[in-house]
Amino acid sequence: MRFVIAAATILLTSVPLLAAGLVPLPSPKPTIESSGPSFAVTGYLWASALNGRSSTLPPLPATDIDLSFGDILKNMNGAMMGAAEMRLGRWGFVTDAMFSQVTAGGGRAPLSLRQGPESHHK
Repeated sequence: MRFVIAAATILLTSVPLLAAGLVPLPSPKPTIESSGPSFAVTGYLWASALNGRSSTLPPLPATDIDLSFGDILKNMNGAMMGAAEMRLGRWGFVTDAMFSQVTAGGGRAPLSLRQGPESHHK
């Protein structure tokens, strides 16, 4: 029992001294750089809406796009987003990648893939 009381007394009196800075702490050891590369990978989420005009190669017409985040979330099949970092000594390489797949919920206007004036006279 005396050992427990002595240990508690030492502990309770040394913590305030360390917190006040009255007892010098040991100097930090120098950091040693690892000889090999280090890696870090982080996944994240992003919420966004989509608004604008999209076009492809001619002869396909441009299309207006106006989707809220809720519309995108309802029609989303899957998504992955992430960042990766590799450090080698004082050099670092970072990449950021994003993939999403959304099913189209709207219809398209009928298209004619033939070019020229004869495609308009049906």
